[in-house]
Amino acid sequence: MNRPAYSSPDIPQIEQTFLFNFLSEITAYRTKLGTHPEREVADKHLNVLLEYLQAEYKTLETRLQSLLNNDEITYDLLWTIFKPDSEIFTTCSGTGVPRCVRCNFGEERKRSNGTKYLHIESRYLDFDGEICGEATTVLAIEEFRGAKQITLLPTYPLAYHRRSTELKIQLIRRGRVFISLLGVHHRTYEGKAFYVNKEGYIISTSVKKSRSMVDPSFFRKRNPNYRRAKVELSLDAETSEISS
Repeated sequence: MNRPAYSSPDIPQIEQTFLFNFLSEITAYRTKLGTHPEREVADKHLNVLLEYLQAEYKTLETRLQSLLNNDEITYDLLWTIFKPDSEIFTTCSGTGVPRCVRCNFGEERKRSNGTKYLHIESRYLDFDGEICGEATTVLAIEEFRGAKQITLLPTYPLAYHRRSTELKIQLIRRGRVFISLLGVHHRTYEGKAFYVNKEGYIISTSVKKSRSMVDPSFFRKRNPNYRRAKVELSLDAETSEISS
């Protein structure tokens, strides 16, 4: 990760908060060193780091654990549950169906009217008719008072979803359907649909059972100014270009 996990005037030093997010992983790594030749040196460094973090965040960790025991969180501690690269549950803004994205980073920002919110940049896989790869999207959680149930937030870590295992299976199945539709297809469809108008507003609609063309490449050519996230090549793929 080449950027801090979170930044906010109300949060201690950024580098420390990033390490706090991975405190459990650092602890687990120390136990996995085994008989590594440099274990003794690594142990010394890790012990110093862990002792410092545990002392620095003792009060915070106690408060956080008390909240998490009841599946609650406060606005000022949101950064502790949104770990970089973690899976985030949200819903499609056009259809309202569940979706999952991965967290890149987050930071507290202010709107023009002065209200604070947690700005969360995340990534997901998409296809624009030419490239299948990662696209970014932004999620937001408005500032709130007191403790709030995590699952009542507009978006939250997938791990806190009451049916996370079942939901993962459903999302994987849906993802496979998405991949199967890359290219040009003629399909029968019935259900919810949406589009983004010229002003950038999402317009939802209902589609009666009818035949439809699935051709993202042609759609892109006919609607060059249609608002959508930019798709970039996946970093871990040898090639992500798909001919339609």
